[in-house]
Amino acid sequence: MFHANGDDSPTHAPVFDAQLTQLVPAPAPAPFELYVLAQSWQPAFCLHRETEFPGCRAPREFWRTHFTLHGLWPEHEAGSPPGFCDGEPFDADAVEQAVGLDVLREFWPDVKYSDASPQYPQFWAHEWTRHGTCSGLPLRAYFSSAVGLARNGTAQTPQIVQESVGKQVALTELRAAFAARAPSAAHGAPLSEELFAAVLQCTGHGGDTLSQVFTCWSKDAQNVPVARRACPPHVLKEDSCTRPMIRVLAFPDSGR
Repeated sequence: MFHANGDDSPTHAPVFDAQLTQLVPAPAPAPFELYVLAQSWQPAFCLHRETEFPGCRAPREFWRTHFTLHGLWPEHEAGSPPGFCDGEPFDADAVEQAVGLDVLREFWPDVKYSDASPQYPQFWAHEWTRHGTCSGLPLRAYFSSAVGLARNGTAQTPQIVQESVGKQVALTELRAAFAARAPSAAHGAPLSEELFAAVLQCTGHGGDTLSQVFTCWSKDAQNVPVARRACPPHVLKEDSCTRPMIRVLAFPDSGR
Protein backbone atom coordinates (compact mmCIF):
# COMPACT_ATOMS: atom_id res chain seq x y z
CA MET A 1 0.00 0.00 0.00
CA PHE A 2 2.44 2.51 0.30
CA HIS A 3 4.96 1.61 2.58
CA ALA A 4 5.84 -1.98 2.59
CA ASN A 5 8.75 -1.27 4.91
CA GLY A 6 7.77 2.13 6.19
CA ASP A 7 9.66 5.25 5.13
CA ASP A 8 11.12 4.67 1.69
CA SER A 9 8.41 2.80 -0.19
CA PRO A 10 7.02 4.45 -3.34
CA THR A 11 3.70 6.22 -3.07
CA HIS A 12 3.09 6.69 -6.80
CA ALA A 13 0.88 3.99 -8.23
CA PRO A 14 1.93 2.36 -11.52
CA VAL A 15 -1.16 1.25 -13.40
CA PHE A 16 -1.32 -2.45 -14.19
CA ASP A 17 -2.09 -1.71 -17.86
CA ALA A 18 -2.61 1.94 -18.61
CA GLN A 19 -3.43 1.15 -22.25
CA LEU A 20 -6.74 -0.31 -21.14
CA THR A 21 -8.13 3.15 -20.47
CA GLN A 22 -8.21 3.60 -24.25
CA LEU A 23 -9.97 0.34 -25.16
CA VAL A 24 -13.55 1.27 -24.27
CA PRO A 25 -15.09 4.73 -24.01
CA ALA A 26 -15.41 5.51 -20.33
CA PRO A 27 -18.88 5.99 -18.86
CA ALA A 28 -19.75 9.39 -17.51
CA PRO A 29 -18.64 9.21 -13.87
CA ALA A 30 -20.36 10.54 -10.83
CA PRO A 31 -18.27 13.46 -9.54
CA PHE A 32 -15.80 12.37 -6.88
CA GLU A 33 -12.48 13.60 -5.53
CA LEU A 34 -10.50 10.54 -4.45
CA TYR A 35 -10.42 6.78 -4.07
CA VAL A 36 -10.44 4.60 -0.98
CA LEU A 37 -8.54 1.36 -1.47
CA ALA A 38 -9.90 -1.28 0.91
CA GLN A 39 -7.75 -4.34 1.66
CA SER A 40 -8.72 -7.31 3.80
CA TRP A 41 -6.79 -9.66 6.08
CA GLN A 42 -8.28 -13.00 5.10
CA PRO A 43 -7.29 -14.94 8.26
CA ALA A 44 -9.44 -12.48 10.24
CA PHE A 45 -12.35 -12.87 7.84
CA CYS A 46 -12.04 -16.66 8.10
CA LEU A 47 -12.00 -16.74 11.90
CA HIS A 48 -14.64 -19.28 13.02
CA ARG A 49 -15.41 -19.94 9.33
CA GLU A 50 -12.52 -22.32 8.73
CA THR A 51 -14.84 -25.19 7.78
CA GLU A 52 -17.51 -23.06 6.14
CA PHE A 53 -15.74 -21.57 3.12
CA PRO A 54 -13.40 -23.32 0.63
CA GLY A 55 -10.83 -20.51 0.66
CA CYS A 56 -10.67 -20.61 4.45
CA ARG A 57 -10.13 -24.37 4.47
CA ALA A 58 -7.36 -24.27 1.86
CA PRO A 59 -5.94 -20.73 1.59
CA ARG A 60 -3.28 -19.74 -0.90
CA GLU A 61 0.16 -19.10 0.53
CA PHE A 62 -0.02 -15.45 -0.52
CA TRP A 63 -3.11 -14.88 1.64
CA ARG A 64 -1.27 -16.12 4.72
CA THR A 65 1.08 -13.13 4.76
CA HIS A 66 -0.53 -10.45 2.58
CA PHE A 67 -3.61 -8.29 2.51
CA THR A 68 -5.93 -8.88 -0.44
CA LEU A 69 -8.22 -6.50 -2.25
CA HIS A 70 -11.69 -5.73 -1.02
CA GLY A 71 -12.37 -2.88 -3.39
CA LEU A 72 -11.43 0.44 -4.98
CA TRP A 73 -14.11 2.95 -4.03
CA PRO A 74 -14.74 6.44 -5.41
CA GLU A 75 -15.10 8.80 -2.47
CA HIS A 76 -15.99 12.41 -1.72
CA GLU A 77 -14.09 14.87 0.44
CA ALA A 78 -17.31 15.11 2.45
CA GLY A 79 -20.64 13.37 2.38
CA SER A 80 -21.79 9.98 1.19
CA PRO A 81 -19.80 8.27 -1.58
CA PRO A 82 -21.33 7.69 -5.01
CA GLY A 83 -22.70 4.24 -5.71
CA PHE A 84 -24.52 2.15 -8.32
CA CYS A 85 -23.90 4.53 -11.23
CA ASP A 86 -24.65 3.98 -14.90
CA GLY A 87 -21.90 2.01 -16.62
CA GLU A 88 -21.14 -0.94 -18.81
CA PRO A 89 -22.40 -4.26 -17.45
CA PHE A 90 -19.99 -6.55 -15.63
CA ASP A 91 -18.29 -9.06 -17.93
CA ALA A 92 -16.25 -11.68 -16.09
CA ASP A 93 -14.55 -12.89 -19.27
CA ALA A 94 -13.39 -9.37 -20.14
CA VAL A 95 -11.98 -8.79 -16.65
CA GLU A 96 -10.23 -12.16 -16.61
CA GLN A 97 -8.68 -11.46 -20.02
CA ALA A 98 -7.50 -8.02 -18.93
CA VAL A 99 -5.97 -8.98 -15.60
CA GLY A 100 -5.58 -12.76 -15.66
CA LEU A 101 -7.79 -15.19 -13.78
CA ASP A 102 -5.05 -16.50 -11.51
CA VAL A 103 -3.90 -12.95 -10.73
CA LEU A 104 -7.44 -12.01 -9.73
CA ARG A 105 -7.76 -15.05 -7.49
CA GLU A 106 -4.43 -14.24 -5.86
CA PHE A 107 -4.91 -10.52 -5.24
CA TRP A 108 -8.72 -10.16 -5.20
CA PRO A 109 -10.08 -13.49 -3.93
CA ASP A 110 -13.49 -14.55 -2.74
CA VAL A 111 -12.78 -17.21 -0.14
CA LYS A 112 -16.46 -18.11 0.07
CA TYR A 113 -16.23 -20.12 -3.15
CA SER A 114 -13.90 -22.68 -4.71
CA ASP A 115 -11.93 -21.72 -7.81
CA ALA A 116 -14.21 -23.91 -9.91
CA SER A 117 -17.44 -22.36 -8.65
CA PRO A 118 -19.46 -20.40 -11.22
CA GLN A 119 -20.33 -18.04 -8.36
CA TYR A 120 -16.70 -16.97 -7.82
CA PRO A 121 -16.96 -13.77 -9.95
CA GLN A 122 -19.97 -12.50 -7.97
CA PHE A 123 -17.72 -10.55 -5.60
CA TRP A 124 -16.05 -8.74 -8.50
CA ALA A 125 -19.45 -8.10 -10.09
CA HIS A 126 -20.69 -6.54 -6.84
CA GLU A 127 -17.65 -4.28 -6.52
CA TRP A 128 -18.00 -3.13 -10.12
CA THR A 129 -21.75 -2.51 -9.90
CA ARG A 130 -21.63 -0.64 -6.61
CA HIS A 131 -18.31 1.21 -6.93
CA GLY A 132 -16.60 0.72 -10.28
CA THR A 133 -19.47 2.11 -12.31
CA CYS A 134 -18.96 5.44 -10.51
CA SER A 135 -15.23 5.62 -11.29
CA GLY A 136 -15.53 6.82 -14.88
CA LEU A 137 -13.11 4.05 -15.86
CA PRO A 138 -13.91 1.33 -18.37
CA LEU A 139 -14.49 -2.07 -16.81
CA ARG A 140 -11.10 -3.49 -17.73
CA ALA A 141 -9.20 -0.40 -16.64
CA TYR A 142 -10.96 -0.31 -13.28
CA PHE A 143 -9.92 -3.83 -12.36
CA SER A 144 -6.44 -3.43 -13.83
CA SER A 145 -5.89 -0.24 -11.85
CA ALA A 146 -7.03 -1.79 -8.57
CA VAL A 147 -4.93 -4.92 -9.00
CA GLY A 148 -2.01 -2.78 -10.10
CA LEU A 149 -1.97 -0.96 -6.77
CA ALA A 150 -1.62 -4.23 -4.89
CA ARG A 151 0.66 -5.97 -7.37
CA ASN A 152 3.13 -3.32 -8.48
CA GLY A 153 4.57 -2.30 -5.15
CA THR A 154 2.57 0.75 -4.11
CA ALA A 155 -0.01 -0.94 -1.87
CA GLN A 156 1.90 -3.87 -0.49
CA THR A 157 1.59 -5.46 2.92
CA PRO A 158 4.14 -3.96 5.34
CA GLN A 159 7.01 -6.22 6.33
CA ILE A 160 6.09 -5.97 10.01
CA VAL A 161 2.72 -7.58 9.24
CA GLN A 162 4.28 -10.35 7.15
CA GLU A 163 6.72 -11.14 9.97
CA SER A 164 4.10 -11.02 12.74
CA VAL A 165 1.50 -13.49 11.51
CA GLY A 166 0.11 -15.35 14.51
CA LYS A 167 1.58 -12.76 16.89
CA GLN A 168 0.81 -9.36 18.38
CA VAL A 169 2.20 -6.04 17.17
CA ALA A 170 2.19 -2.65 18.86
CA LEU A 171 -0.49 -0.44 17.35
CA THR A 172 2.00 2.43 17.07
CA GLU A 173 4.29 0.24 14.96
CA LEU A 174 1.43 -0.80 12.70
CA ARG A 175 0.37 2.79 12.14
CA ALA A 176 3.92 3.79 11.28
CA ALA A 177 4.29 0.89 8.84
CA PHE A 178 1.06 1.68 7.01
CA ALA A 179 1.68 5.42 6.79
CA ALA A 180 3.03 6.93 3.58
CA ARG A 181 5.26 9.92 3.11
CA ALA A 182 4.83 12.03 0.00
CA PRO A 183 5.76 15.51 -1.22
CA SER A 184 3.17 18.12 -0.37
CA ALA A 185 2.90 21.89 -0.42
CA ALA A 186 0.22 24.40 0.31
CA HIS A 187 -0.30 27.08 -2.32
CA GLY A 188 2.76 29.30 -2.41
CA ALA A 189 4.59 27.27 0.25
CA PRO A 190 7.84 25.33 -0.26
CA LEU A 191 7.60 21.62 -0.96
CA SER A 192 7.78 19.43 2.14
CA GLU A 193 6.96 15.89 3.19
CA GLU A 194 3.50 15.06 4.48
CA LEU A 195 2.59 11.90 6.36
CA PHE A 196 -0.55 10.17 5.13
CA ALA A 197 -2.19 7.92 7.70
CA ALA A 198 -4.01 4.72 6.86
CA VAL A 199 -7.29 3.69 8.43
CA LEU A 200 -6.86 0.44 10.37
CA GLN A 201 -9.93 -1.62 11.13
CA CYS A 202 -10.03 -4.20 13.88
CA THR A 203 -12.52 -6.71 15.19
CA GLY A 204 -12.47 -8.78 18.37
CA HIS A 205 -12.54 -7.73 22.00
CA GLY A 206 -12.21 -3.98 22.12
CA GLY A 207 -10.73 -3.78 18.64
CA ASP A 208 -7.62 -5.93 19.03
CA THR A 209 -7.64 -8.04 15.83
CA LEU A 210 -6.47 -6.52 12.53
CA SER A 211 -9.04 -7.15 9.80
CA GLN A 212 -8.87 -4.44 7.14
CA VAL A 213 -7.00 -1.33 6.04
CA PHE A 214 -8.19 1.70 4.07
CA THR A 215 -5.81 4.00 2.21
CA CYS A 216 -6.73 7.07 0.16
CA TRP A 217 -5.52 7.83 -3.35
CA SER A 218 -5.56 10.81 -5.66
CA LYS A 219 -6.55 10.37 -9.30
CA ASP A 220 -5.43 11.75 -12.64
CA ALA A 221 -7.53 13.41 -15.33
CA GLN A 222 -8.68 9.99 -16.56
CA ASN A 223 -9.72 8.97 -13.02
CA VAL A 224 -6.88 6.45 -12.68
CA PRO A 225 -5.59 6.20 -9.06
CA VAL A 226 -2.04 7.54 -8.98
CA ALA A 227 -0.69 8.36 -5.50
CA ARG A 228 -1.35 8.14 -1.77
CA ARG A 229 -2.98 11.19 -0.27
CA ALA A 230 -4.58 12.24 3.00
CA CYS A 231 -7.90 10.64 3.88
CA PRO A 232 -10.82 12.97 4.63
CA PRO A 233 -11.96 13.16 8.27
CA HIS A 234 -15.07 11.04 7.70
CA VAL A 235 -12.91 8.22 6.31
CA LEU A 236 -10.41 8.50 9.17
CA LYS A 237 -13.32 8.03 11.58
CA GLU A 238 -13.69 4.47 10.24
CA ASP A 239 -10.52 3.54 12.16
CA SER A 240 -11.40 1.00 14.86
CA CYS A 241 -8.10 -0.39 16.19
CA THR A 242 -7.86 0.79 19.78
CA ARG A 243 -5.80 -1.66 21.82
CA PRO A 244 -2.08 -1.01 22.44
CA MET A 245 -1.27 -4.47 21.07
CA ILE A 246 -2.99 -5.78 17.93
CA ARG A 247 -3.31 -9.41 16.89
CA VAL A 248 -2.33 -10.43 13.35
CA LEU A 249 -4.23 -13.68 12.95
CA ALA A 250 -2.90 -16.71 11.10
CA PHE A 251 -4.80 -19.37 9.20
CA PRO A 252 -4.94 -22.67 11.10
CA ASP A 253 -1.98 -24.94 10.35
CA SER A 254 -4.43 -27.59 9.23
CA GLY A 255 -5.02 -25.54 6.11
CA ARG A 256 -1.55 -26.26 4.81
